[in-house]
Amino acid sequence: MWAAKTAAWGLGMLLALAVLLVLVLSFWYLCRWLLSRTSTGRKVDWNADPILAWLRKKSEFLISLVKATALAFRSHKSAGEIYATLQRWGRRGGLTRLPHETPKEYGNRMKGALPRLEPEFGVIIDAFNEEIYGENTLGEIRLDNARRAMRRLKHPFLWFPRIRLLFFPMKEQ
Repeated sequence: MWAAKTAAWGLGMLLALAVLLVLVLSFWYLCRWLLSRTSTGRKVDWNADPILAWLRKKSEFLISLVKATALAFRSHKSAGEIYATLQRWGRRGGLTRLPHETPKEYGNRMKGALPRLEPEFGVIIDAFNEEIYGENTLGEIRLDNARRAMRRLKHPFLWFPRIRLLFFPMKEQ
């Protein structure tokens, strides 16, 4: 009983010391930064100080995370945006669109790699072709069908076949 209380007290003290150390270091770097002089012609080198470089990297990571989250949850306004999302989805899954491939050829290659998803690929590719090459404005129903198809492609159940494609890519025909 007393050993558990002593261990808890010791861990609490270690945690308090760690927090105190972080606060003191933060205060030290803040004072050092506020009291330092910089010439007007010299730019601040963020990589010179390891703490500043670390903060820059973490802030860039957080910004990219916020952007990725915003992209994942926004609603697509056109079939072109849905097709661009399909290309990103394919690139992350090991099926990068080749520069000479038409959207139909890319869709056929994706259908060959993931045959269970043939209807979803077909809906998105056909909507894109009609909007871009047919120069037609898609109705809300067709656009909703393409959005739903893209949502089905993002389901976590499909991560395993995509991971398999990353490690065992399809052979080029």
